[in-house]
Amino acid sequence: ATNLDEGTKQQDDWWWDNPFQHKEMRDDKVLFFAEFLPAGVHTLSYLARVTGYGTYAMPGTYGEEMYEPEVFGQTADRIVEVK
Repeated sequence: ATNLDEGTKQQDDWWWDNPFQHKEMRDDKVLFFAEFLPAGVHTLSYLARVTGYGTYAMPGTYGEEMYEPEVFGQTADRIVEVK
């Protein structure tokens, strides 16, 4: 497993900067979990490493409440080109 957090704040500081208590970095997706998310706009950033040149489709971000999936939000898909 690759640690994509290198060069960022210590894990202990994670909670103070953002309400997400758990994250999972997988090969095909990144998941963030919060027990409570206050109203407002929330921004998450993570480092992704591309291993080859080309044009890639980046699916939109999608978020929903675990027990009330009718409450959700999503962003548009994007195309990323690596030259």
